[in-house]
Amino acid sequence: MTDDELDNKPVTDEEFAEFMRPKPDTHEIDENKVQFFLPLTQDELDDLLFEICGEERRTMDFNQAFTKLLKHEGGFSNHADDTGGATMWGVTEAVARANGYVGEMRHLTQDFAKGLYKAAYWDACRCDELPAAVRFVVFDAAVNSGVGRSIRWLQQAVGVKVDGAIGPMTLKAVASFEQNALASRISGVRLKFMTDLPNWDSFGKGWARRIASNLEGA
Repeated sequence: MTDDELDNKPVTDEEFAEFMRPKPDTHEIDENKVQFFLPLTQDELDDLLFEICGEERRTMDFNQAFTKLLKHEGGFSNHADDTGGATMWGVTEAVARANGYVGEMRHLTQDFAKGLYKAAYWDACRCDELPAAVRFVVFDAAVNSGVGRSIRWLQQAVGVKVDGAIGPMTLKAVASFEQNALASRISGVRLKFMTDLPNWDSFGKGWARRIASNLEGA
């Protein structure tokens, strides 16, 4: 086979994905390598890069967010230093009672938690109106620290009036940022705030790991 034939040999999706896959010691992708695989349309290239980098970089709906949240929020917990008291799937007893749950907390179902999270956190933060990469960061912060606090961190990150309510000005400011950079900014604001909390000694390591996990996916 001649050099010209080698240069023009079709490249399969599998060969492209393997060539572009990050090396284990760097976790980086050199997007300049794509020039060797032209002609690819931009849509074809985007699809391949999204396949390599992960679907979460392109989409994040509530079902995906809830599944991801459960990696942070386990089963039943009732830690003495947790001001939220008894929790199940991350739902505190106070929140559960306010939303009509009357049973024992350790028996609260995942389906009940999912419905509550959708209405009281995801929808309350208007996550469907946020960029995909920002949605889970805001949602996770709301579950962990409250809707108002999560929105305030978002507003601090984009530099608008901090009032704990998402309106047109906040959404406009959000749209002006590159979404992955904004997700990282929110996480930074959140972490800085949490290090000053009085129960950081008890829960700080877990909080930091939680935020670090979000940053890895930002």
